[in-house]
Amino acid sequence: MHRDSRINVAGSIVMHGLGYELPRYQPKRRCASTARPAPTLPYKSPSMRRAIGKIAAMRSRSMGTPLAPPVKNIVSTASLRDLRVSVDFFRKHISNTDITPQEIQIGSAQFTVTNNNATKTGPFPLVDYTDHWWNPQESGMGFSIMQHPSDRIFAAWFVYDQMGQPTWYTLQPGQWLSSTVYTGPIYKTTGTYLGATYDPGQLVVTPVGTGTLSFHSYSSATFTYTVEGKNGTKEITRLSF
Repeated sequence: MHRDSRINVAGSIVMHGLGYELPRYQPKRRCASTARPAPTLPYKSPSMRRAIGKIAAMRSRSMGTPLAPPVKNIVSTASLRDLRVSVDFFRKHISNTDITPQEIQIGSAQFTVTNNNATKTGPFPLVDYTDHWWNPQESGMGFSIMQHPSDRIFAAWFVYDQMGQPTWYTLQPGQWLSSTVYTGPIYKTTGTYLGATYDPGQLVVTPVGTGTLSFHSYSSATFTYTVEGKNGTKEITRLSF
């Protein structure tokens, strides 16, 4: 003879997105004749059966299920210039009659990644340094750096002359000595007053020295210059707005 001991069902329903996982519950039994645990069997109480039914109803009304995993089966082929990639997308699906997740393919995509640097020769930058640059301790002075798709830089440097008047210098055209060092001539430009009709005859472009931009990281650099007989360096960073 044996009897079932009192069954305590404790647990919770784990929800992953719109997919649900139900733990199996196993009652403990004791055999009166031997006082040893009887083999345990999967058990679903009436309350658990009702919970499973509610979850199935909720799942049938849902708009979809999460991607799990979001991307699979990535296949790529590469050449010197292009990388062609094919990707398959899957989602997990749980039917109303089975709580075991099934993967269903929902689509695929193909795209090509082009390496624009593959055909370049000589030093070239790996980062786009286009931005406004300055030294926070020297407000009022700064650089506007434009890096063209050809990799050449046009840099405008706004400072002040001995009389405290705003002065503009430009670094152009220049060349890359390495992937992080750019150097070129510096020019001073004067022309028509803003409040007058533009007169091209007043335009004067004068070479005044050289400058070198040495980029230490994406957002920090040192500018070394010789301008109108004066040598110096400026530590600059990207202007954060």
